[in-house]
Amino acid sequence: MSPSQADRSGSTRAALIEAATRLFAERGYAAVPAEVIVAEAGVTRGAPYHPFDGQLGLFRAVFEGLETSLTAGVAAGLHAI
Repeated sequence: MSPSQADRSGSTRAALIEAATRLFAERGYAAVPAEVIVAEAGVTRGAPYHPFDGQLGLFRAVFEGLETSLTAGVAAGLHAI
């Protein structure tokens, strides 16, 4: 059975976020061109534009994901006290 469009979109989105998170952490946002992110993620050049509206939108998604993860970690730590 072939993957659905939603599955492919979700996989592409996840690959972009994973690659961008690592690259932004290593080099900083300004030092990472979109071409490097898509090559690292193994997706097409246009891939960041549909789900994220470009590199800035991808950065926003990375930031929001990290913020959510950190907030959950702090909350879990507070509940453990």
